[in-house]
Order: sequence, then C-alpha cells, then structure tokens
Amino acid sequence: MRSLRHPNVLRFIDGFQQDSSKPYVLVTERVSPLSHSLKQQAPLQIRLGLQKIVQALDFVVNVAKITGHVDIDKDSIFITAQGNWKLLVHET
Repeated sequence: MRSLRHPNVLRFIDGFQQDSSKPYVLVTERVSPLSHSLKQQAPLQIRLGLQKIVQALDFVVNVAKITGHVDIDKDSIFITAQGNWKLLVHET
C-alpha cells in the first residue's frame, strides 16, 4: 500500500505498531468509511463511486501487478470530504 499511487486508491501516509500485542495503526489521507454515508448517496453518486473503485482495481491488478489475494469488502471503501470514493488496498 505504501508505494501505490493512484487517485482512487487511499493514500498511505504512515503506519506504526506500538508493540506486537496492539493492532497496526494506518495513517492515511482524511476519509470516512463509505458505510457511514452510503444511505445519503444519490444513485448517480453511487454509480460514479463504483466506477472509481473499478478504476482503482484495474490499476491494482493490471498496472501495479499485485499478485495474490487482495482483501476487498465493504469496509475497504472510503469517501473523502469532497465525495470521492477511495479504495483501501490490503494484501493478505
């Protein structure tokens, strides 16, 4: 995730883990989970957002050549204050 650069992929800033018993903390651009605002999205916004996610997936698979399983689910999509949908790419 650290090296991926695409307008529809969530921008990684930093990450850290205080100790091995605590979860890893990701620092990204300012976003909120899409699930918090999905019901307020108009059908056109949803279609445009899904198009952005498909573009991000195309980049991840065909340009970045990330192999293996990329964990994508409803919790992997975030939205910026400007309404842009962003994909959190997490390899498992």
